[in-house]
Amino acid sequence: MYRVIISDVEVFCSIALMVTLIPASAWCAGPALTPVQIRSALVEGMRYKSLNQFFQRKQISGYKHIRGTTVTLATGLSGTDIQANFFNEWWAVAAQGAAARQQMRQITPDQIESTGLLYARVYAGALGAVSTSKLNRRYGSKQAHLVLQIGDRTIQPVQKEMVSRSDESVPNLLIGLPEGEITLDFAFDVTPAELESPVMVILIDGDGKHHQHKADLKGILTYD
Repeated sequence: MYRVIISDVEVFCSIALMVTLIPASAWCAGPALTPVQIRSALVEGMRYKSLNQFFQRKQISGYKHIRGTTVTLATGLSGTDIQANFFNEWWAVAAQGAAARQQMRQITPDQIESTGLLYARVYAGALGAVSTSKLNRRYGSKQAHLVLQIGDRTIQPVQKEMVSRSDESVPNLLIGLPEGEITLDFAFDVTPAELESPVMVILIDGDGKHHQHKADLKGILTYD
């Protein structure tokens, strides 16, 4: 059994940081978590030994353990796979639980300020020399930018962070096939009513190219 207390130790998880970076006095449009919901999210997150296990990807797209909406913005046919995975704050708090267990930290629900934000984790992967060489330029060092377009309104993220960057896996390294992956986190302040309408998800890379797809995010801010 793991108890959850935020200490002064730096949290190596931007999703976990996003939950607490916005001051408690800041007004956010989405529904806030109740103390009971925060506790249940932390308990769920602490079932996993690490953040990597919590954010384990499926073979094709999306995350194995997180309920949310996956939007495909590019496929391997273009040389790069890009998926934006949207989820609500309950799962973001659960990530804090996973981070706490991994780091042998303690955390309590009353240390978490609920903001009601919508979260998006963007995965960009490339295979092959040409695509991999473009990956860092287009998506590394916060070059990429994610926005949501609802009607004639463009919603900017209130948080964005590059979470990780990895190079060749062992099998592809042995056969001399270059590959790379970059993971980015974003958070948006939107209302459930706004998400009743279709959402155009637009990722703008470092070259200014738009990768976009229409998504149905209706009900994603609802907590079970």
